[in-house]
Amino acid sequence: MRAPRTKVRHWQRGAVQVEFLIVFGPLFLLMMALVQFALICTASILVHHAAARAVRAAVVVLPDDHEDADYKGDALHFLADGDGLDAYANAVEGGRFQQIRQVPVMLLGMLALPLGGAGSLSDALQLGAWEALRAQTPESDVPVAITFRDADGGYRTQYGAREQVFVTVTLLLPCAVPMASRWMCQPLREMDDDVRARWESNHAHMVARSLMNLRRYAALEATAGLPNQGR
Repeated sequence: MRAPRTKVRHWQRGAVQVEFLIVFGPLFLLMMALVQFALICTASILVHHAAARAVRAAVVVLPDDHEDADYKGDALHFLADGDGLDAYANAVEGGRFQQIRQVPVMLLGMLALPLGGAGSLSDALQLGAWEALRAQTPESDVPVAITFRDADGGYRTQYGAREQVFVTVTLLLPCAVPMASRWMCQPLREMDDDVRARWESNHAHMVARSLMNLRRYAALEATAGLPNQGR
């Protein structure tokens, strides 16, 4: 005659649920990390493309003196008054620097739109990406910066004809994936000083409130170079 197994079965109840909960936590965190990593990798590819497009725009805009251009009357091969990063912060609205910056802003701006909100996705579908971006976020607030480097690591504000032009595009990609953003991204105030300085040079008006913002970002950068046009 077999012994009753009531007690054994009683102690085995819920074992599957407990095992599932033990395994689910790490797997869920891994999945969140993979999603955030994929978003960062995709954005990084776009940043490299934006740098290539920005330098192509730069070598055309710098020597351009077309009478219908917004920067008509500005000195040729000239970006801004002053030296270094401070000059970018004081660049004239509609000048050559701002016109070149529009290129990576157009390419990367949608990556910086907040998730959700009033019709952010529906506006993009109905109006188009660029129109939705301009309707929701001023161009000056899009977290994309451009800087012009020289061979010694300094910053340029003017070029001669046929000189090599190097443009660095910096994107602060908002990290929105729960939990994973805590490991893979950081607030602006905790970023590398050089990266933060390049971003602040294009966003001087936003520095105070951005440093207080607890939102986390991934800082992505790419540099591309081409010889300047003109004579």
